[in-house]
Amino acid sequence: PFAIVLDHQLRIVHLGTAIKNIFPVGTVLSGRALEDVFRLIRPDITLEWDKVLSYGRHIVFVIESKIPLCTNPSAVGRKFGSNNTQIRLK
Repeated sequence: PFAIVLDHQLRIVHLGTAIKNIFPVGTVLSGRALEDVFRLIRPDITLEWDKVLSYGRHIVFVIESKIPLCTNPSAVGRKFGSNNTQIRLK
């Protein structure tokens, strides 16, 4: 799953298998600050624990990777010239 679990300091505690698999083998993500790995695209808020909690379960976050991903040898990647440097998750 595309799951990301954070602690109150917005450090990555756990990543789902699907997210782990898009980063190169050996990339250490657990323990890193969310903002070191991902950029918040939406909503346009300050990324703080209390602010995130105030939205409850009714908000969709769109984040984009800041660090390079695995290369994509797929036909879709070749067709569209994707260099797979980033991904957006919703």
